[in-house]
Amino acid sequence: MIRTADNAACTTSYTATSFSAAAVLRRLVVWLKVANERRALGRMSQARLMDVGLDCDQAWSEASRPFWDAPQRTR
Repeated sequence: MIRTADNAACTTSYTATSFSAAAVLRRLVVWLKVANERRALGRMSQARLMDVGLDCDQAWSEASRPFWDAPQRTR
């Protein structure tokens, strides 16, 4: 097969599209995890919050953040 400029452009656009879809899927997975963790944090008792080093105000503040506001380390 002879590789022309048109073939290279098609290969590049296909790779960029598949990378973009994978990136979107990874972002959705992170958002689901963050949403579940924040929901669990909001249901924790005061004793469990103390075990993880949080008070009720800190837990409420974190649990009330939107799922898309994920910490930088999980992005």
